[in-house]
Amino acid sequence: MFTNMMLWKLAGLNTDELEDLLDTKTFVPCSTYQAQSLGWIIPLRGGETLTYSSLGHTLLTALIESKNVPAAAVKTELEKWVAEERAKGRNPSKTERTEAKNAINDEFLARAIPVQKRVNVWIDMNAMLLGVDSSSTNTAELVLGLLRDTLGSLDILPFSTDMDAQVLTSWTWGAPDAESVAPAPFELGTYAVLEGPASEKYTADKVELPNAHVDGLIENGVEVVKLGLVWDEQVEFVLTAAFALNKIKFTETAELAKVTEIGAPDSLLDLDAGTFIFEAGTLAKLINNIKEVF
Repeated sequence: MFTNMMLWKLAGLNTDELEDLLDTKTFVPCSTYQAQSLGWIIPLRGGETLTYSSLGHTLLTALIESKNVPAAAVKTELEKWVAEERAKGRNPSKTERTEAKNAINDEFLARAIPVQKRVNVWIDMNAMLLGVDSSSTNTAELVLGLLRDTLGSLDILPFSTDMDAQVLTSWTWGAPDAESVAPAPFELGTYAVLEGPASEKYTADKVELPNAHVDGLIENGVEVVKLGLVWDEQVEFVLTAAFALNKIKFTETAELAKVTEIGAPDSLLDLDAGTFIFEAGTLAKLINNIKEVF
């Protein structure tokens, strides 16, 4: 269910009227000349409500529909139109070109095939946290904007701004005098993204950490900005310097625990509800450990 998690602290939120408020911003598909539309949809298969809540955890799902119009295609058509007008002996004014560009863009929009993206939102009222299942800041901000419009206001703060840039690097460095061990219950994974002084990026993927190549980069002033970790043998994920969790994957150990916890569900609704509560509860413990470490 969850594959990424960008996190914020909730300064306050009243969930009592949440269902009614979401109903005012339900998803409506893009109109003919509309480039993007977003709204709330039912989060669970077979469900009938726009929210699902249990044990202090609430799940919402936003649907974003977008139609892509390549700027290069619009430019080509506009240049063709200008050339045709000049061939007739007239040079279109700036206003005419703008109007023609808009008309061409609308024509492309009317023919474009919309693409849809579901984005889950997790509200943890126990820890007063808000999570958006996305690795894209733009997508997360779009969904937060929808939530803000839905509620009338949204009091959130950054999850944390206290991560020392050297922390992930120190965990990864294998020098003899370095503490190259992630604190329990975290273990090093097999993925890291490093950034150099001139913003150059290096990626280590599916490799044992620490290793000589990564050590060499670190010794030359390169820092780890994303690090693959394993939490308590249950969750594999990538932790970023902005405290986002990317590439979340529940291990076989966690999957077996989930099967034991939710049993044999009678419907897709029960399966989705059980999966959400298990994953939300597990991630809540993981995030609490992150707060303890940092």
